[in-house]
Amino acid sequence: MYLLVGFAPIMAHGQTADPLSTTCDSAQAANHLLSPEYLHLPAFDHSHFTTDSFYSLPLAANRRLWFREIEHPDSTRFTPHWWDRPESYHADQLDFAQHYWLDSTVRLAMQFGPNEDLWAYNIFIVKEVAGCLVVSRSYFRHARFTYKAYALITEPQLLALRQQLGYFAHHRLRPVNTQEHYAIIADHQCPAPYYLDVGAALQERGTLPHRVMLDLFAFLGEELPWVTTYLH
Repeated sequence: MYLLVGFAPIMAHGQTADPLSTTCDSAQAANHLLSPEYLHLPAFDHSHFTTDSFYSLPLAANRRLWFREIEHPDSTRFTPHWWDRPESYHADQLDFAQHYWLDSTVRLAMQFGPNEDLWAYNIFIVKEVAGCLVVSRSYFRHARFTYKAYALITEPQLLALRQQLGYFAHHRLRPVNTQEHYAIIADHQCPAPYYLDVGAALQERGTLPHRVMLDLFAFLGEELPWVTTYLH
């Protein structure tokens, strides 16, 4: 199974990649990221809030929990409960871009999709937590979370990722969502959110855009020290 056309295969639950050196206290950061207090929402994270309560939430509240979910490196009590039903939030290209363009705490946000694997999205959120750069990664397939992971990275690795993104044409966001396979990027070092036309690059086999896109997939899939926290 592949997380995205061209991405490296996912690892088995609990398996970790070789760690990369960082300047942060990685053990302390990991303890903080995986603690019950991280991104805690008292209105929802209590024992009396049931699955039925989750499905009866207004869409705005479900959306709030969805964005918390993709920023959380671990599974939450709600991770298994999203699925393709009207009251569940669905990945949205424009909403993703606008949400993270207004969130100055996030250094870089990327949403690849939908791809051919049952309308799946591969989502990466980079933010600074406890003095460390953390990438939270989610795979949202057929409106369900099927994979979550995180990686602690260095500033040079973030710079290398931005350099990879810089090899592509940056397109202005369209005013409506489409069914095209895009990478939606919100990076506060850029003048505005933008998208990469992933589908077009993958169709142009043997061309420079195709090779560069595969290099980006390889970097995201293989060069970062992913720790798998959820696999369903």
